Amino acid sequence: MRSVNPPAVYIVDRVLQAPRAKERLDRLMTRVDCEAVSVVSDAELDEIVVREGWDGSRRLSGRERRGDPAIVFDTYRTGDDAGRRTGVQSRPHFRSGARVRQRNGVVCQDGWGFNTGRGCLFKCDYCYFEDVLFLNLNLEEYLEHLDRTIRTTEGPTLWKWDNQTDILCFEPEMGAVKLFVEYFAQFDGHFLMTYSKSDNVEHMLDLDHGGQTICCWTLNAHTQSVKIERDAASMAERIEAAARCERAGYRVRFRFSGICPVHNWQAENREMLDRLFETVHPDVISLETLSRMSSPQMFDNVMQPDLFESRFLEAIRRGSEEIAGKIWGPIPDNEREEIYRWFIAEIRARNASTPVSLCQEPLSMWKRLADVLDVDPAHYPCCCARDSVPGGHPAFGRTACGAGER
Repeated sequence: MRSVNPPAVYIVDRVLQAPRAKERLDRLMTRVDCEAVSVVSDAELDEIVVREGWDGSRRLSGRERRGDPAIVFDTYRTGDDAGRRTGVQSRPHFRSGARVRQRNGVVCQDGWGFNTGRGCLFKCDYCYFEDVLFLNLNLEEYLEHLDRTIRTTEGPTLWKWDNQTDILCFEPEMGAVKLFVEYFAQFDGHFLMTYSKSDNVEHMLDLDHGGQTICCWTLNAHTQSVKIERDAASMAERIEAAARCERAGYRVRFRFSGICPVHNWQAENREMLDRLFETVHPDVISLETLSRMSSPQMFDNVMQPDLFESRFLEAIRRGSEEIAGKIWGPIPDNEREEIYRWFIAEIRARNASTPVSLCQEPLSMWKRLADVLDVDPAHYPCCCARDSVPGGHPAFGRTACGAGER
C-alpha cells in the first residue's frame, strides 16, 4: 500500500474490540499519515456521514476530488441496518440480470458479488463515490458468513470481489487478498474475481490460488489512464501487472471502461491493443463507453472536456435530450456505435478468438452491432456474470487462457 495523507481517520470502536481487525488496522495505519484520528461510536459516525455529505455523490455535485480521501475503519455487522451509513453491503449480494434490465433498460446477466469496502484511493474523473473510503476489517468473520452462502450456491459460479473499491491498493497490509484467494483455492466450481486499476500485484504472485482466481483490470489508453484516471496505474503498468499475474497462473481479463474519445483516441488505443495482445492472453474483453452521467453533469466540473475530440463533444451537447435519463449516457447512440465498431474490428484484427461483449448497453445497441458481435445478448461471456468461468459458458474452456495451459 502506498503512503496516504487523509484529512481525517475515523475508527469505529468495535474495531478495537476485535483482535484480528485491530491487527489489520495497526498494519494499515503504518501507511497512513494523519494527525486527525478519532475513535467513534455508531451514532457519532452517523452524524459525521450526514455532516460531511458522504451520503451524496461527488459526480452529481461536481466537486473535484483533491488529495486522499478521509478513511473510516469499520467492521461488518449483520442486521437490517448493517451497511446503512457506509454503503458497504454486509452480506454477499445477487444481481438479477432481469431486474437490472427492467430497472435500467440495459442488457445484463445474473451475478454474485461481495464487498470489502466502498471508496477508492484513485481519483478517476468519472467516479461517483464521495471523498471518503470505508473499509471493513473483520474479514475472517465475514468469510465465515460468505462460506455458508458459497457452499449452498450451485456452481460453476463467479464471485466478483469489490466493485466499489480497489482492494489491491491496500495490500499487503490489509491481508485480504491472501485470505480470499487461498480460501477459493479449495473449490472446483467457485471462482474469485479481483477487479482493479492497480499494478500492486507482487503480494499475489506466490499465493496458492489453485487456478480459482481470475484477475480483471479496467484498462484504457495512455491519456485516459494518466489524465482522467488520476493516481491509478498507467496503461502500461496495468498490462505489465496482468502479465505478471498470468505468468503466476492466474486467468486475466479486461474491461475497456468507461471509454473516453479523447484527442487521438484511435491511435492511442491501437497502441494499447498492440501492447495488450503482445503481452497477455485475455479470456474475455468487455466494452463500455463513458456512462452514468448527463451532458450537463459532464461539463459541470466533473470531466475535462478539453481532453475530448471536438466532434464527440458536439455530439454530447447536441444529443443531451436523446440520452437524458439513460444510464448509458452521455455519449449518443450513433457515436457509441462508432466507438464499439472500431474497437471490435481492431480487437478482431489482433485476435479472432477472444470473446468480446458489451457492458450496460440497451438491447438496441446489441442489435445495431449484431453483424460484428458473435455472442448472444441472452447468454454471453463477460467479465462478471456468474457463469463466465471455465465450464460455465462455451466460450470458456479449461485450456483457453491460464498461463502454462496454452
